[in-house]
Amino acid sequence: MFGIELKYFGILVGLFVLFTVLTQIFWLWMVADCFKNESDEYSQRGLWLAVLTIGNFLTALIYYYLRYKKRMAK
Repeated sequence: MFGIELKYFGILVGLFVLFTVLTQIFWLWMVADCFKNESDEYSQRGLWLAVLTIGNFLTALIYYYLRYKKRMAK
């Protein structure tokens, strides 16, 4: 009974690790973009870096759609 379920446990752990690594790479990419491209006007860079640091992946997604995509469209 447990043999079938344990067989897929390694696959689930592998997928979880892969997802975690990919989200951390995306987060680092957004932090690097913020540090490189955000202006210091009105403390935008500091604010975004603080928010990205606290919020991690979810705020990286927000930053991507609100700032990065708009900047790339120009």
